[in-house]
Amino acid sequence: MPNGTILLIDDEALLRQAVARTLELEGYTVLQAPDAHRGLAMLRDHAADVLVILSDGSCPTGVASTCCRATKRWPRWPRWC
Repeated sequence: MPNGTILLIDDEALLRQAVARTLELEGYTVLQAPDAHRGLAMLRDHAADVLVILSDGSCPTGVASTCCRATKRWPRWPRWC
């Protein structure tokens, strides 16, 4: 069973919760954030644990572009922005 932590950022709560539950059933720990600012705060707190960041590219709070710019500080993750 996989293990590791995934940071999931999406403004749609039902979708975020459904995706998180699916990932948890596969053995991942999922950190959930409803917007880029909270997601980046979680990333700062859990940077050593996060394997992957999943974000909504069409989120009205600009998750994808905000996260892409901010994660340049953490070169550990490949970015597809």
